[in-house]
Amino acid sequence: RLFGLPLIVCNLNAGKEGWALNRRIHDRATCVVAISRSLASDLRARGVTHAPLALTGMAADDASLPLRPTRTYDAIYLARHTEEKGALDVVDIWERVCNVKPNALLAMVGPCAPDMEQRIRRRIAEHGLERAIELRGPVSEDEKWRLYATSRVCIFPSRVEGWGIVPIEAHFAGLPVVAARLPAYEETIAHSPAAVLCDIGDDDAFANAVLQYQTFDEADAARAWARAFSWPGIVAREAEIIRQAIHGGHYGAANA
Repeated sequence: RLFGLPLIVCNLNAGKEGWALNRRIHDRATCVVAISRSLASDLRARGVTHAPLALTGMAADDASLPLRPTRTYDAIYLARHTEEKGALDVVDIWERVCNVKPNALLAMVGPCAPDMEQRIRRRIAEHGLERAIELRGPVSEDEKWRLYATSRVCIFPSRVEGWGIVPIEAHFAGLPVVAARLPAYEETIAHSPAAVLCDIGDDDAFANAVLQYQTFDEADAARAWARAFSWPGIVAREAEIIRQAIHGGHYGAANA
């Protein structure tokens, strides 16, 4: 701004209440780029910004490995372990899975703060799931894709998503996905032949879907769906938005 240059903000989520500084930055932006229509609507509804909004969509990288004939894990949960990402929900869901399939094994993968880890371990102990859930913590990219390849289904009860990379990654790996019914998924996996969306808090529905996906032979269909979300188109769209912002243009159909 000091040099008369446009300020372009790319936003991946709407943030929490009390996001005062970020709101001021967003409001003074030349343009705010959102990765989904649901996120753009959320930004407006929460009053995060009144600047022009443009949409790009989003994509995910594919570094998938062949699925192992014998799977180590009956499901994988991969996320930052927080309440909003469903880290406690997935433990409750897994109890219901184990009531039907006693030897079912879940891998929980991702970073976890010490206080949340204590809460998760306490919840696991309450349900008697010490042998049914492995807390793998953060892993490398290579290890992440190896874990996808050794799992049967991706369970992702995240309560808040601006787009949702993990479900698309799981599809690239050939895995079906059981996720929460969120507005953002209308633009990604809501109509996928390899995904089931369940209402937030409906642990029985999540568990039943996970159990149904223990046998799944449509890996190619999952991969084909994921390939629709590739980077070249997204990069070209964002480059055009930046070009228009620099030259003081309008954002056309991308204007939300």
